[in-house]
Amino acid sequence: MRAEDVVGLSFFLVVFVGIGLILCGLRQPKGAPKRDRWQGSGLMTMSLALLTFGALTIYFTRTSARPVIEGNVWAVANGGVRYRGSSFNVTGESGEVAKIRCAYDGPGLREGDRARVRYVLYNRRLIEFTALTGSYTGWHFEEPTGERSAAAFAVIGLACGVAGWRLLAKEYAGS
Repeated sequence: MRAEDVVGLSFFLVVFVGIGLILCGLRQPKGAPKRDRWQGSGLMTMSLALLTFGALTIYFTRTSARPVIEGNVWAVANGGVRYRGSSFNVTGESGEVAKIRCAYDGPGLREGDRARVRYVLYNRRLIEFTALTGSYTGWHFEEPTGERSAAAFAVIGLACGVAGWRLLAKEYAGS
């Protein structure tokens, strides 16, 4: 199992535990002494999941290899309505296949054309794309590695942690 899969699976498991704790708190009558404790614990658990996910994603993205593969582009799929971006495969000279994800969704990614692609190995995010053959020969674009979205998860986690801390502090101050 890849590190990306372990981080993602762990994230969702911990988030579901946090949601469960919050729901247990909502089952308590309004003003009950344990309501804030349950909800604060749930928010702190979700904060832990979001902060850890964001930090690990940033770490693995920064330390991951950035291989360059040159080969034929195939299996191009645009995100369409559900999400923005595209995915495609590139087969290199030695037969290795790299599945790549990118935010770009438009002309230029054509099946059968030859391209040079640089990507982050951890999350398979495209960094650079250069078309080598076809009607877009010489076309080049670059994308960020995805660290900003991971940082957004960490910021949301920090906000959940502050909210959870305030609920727990209020509950323990009232005891």
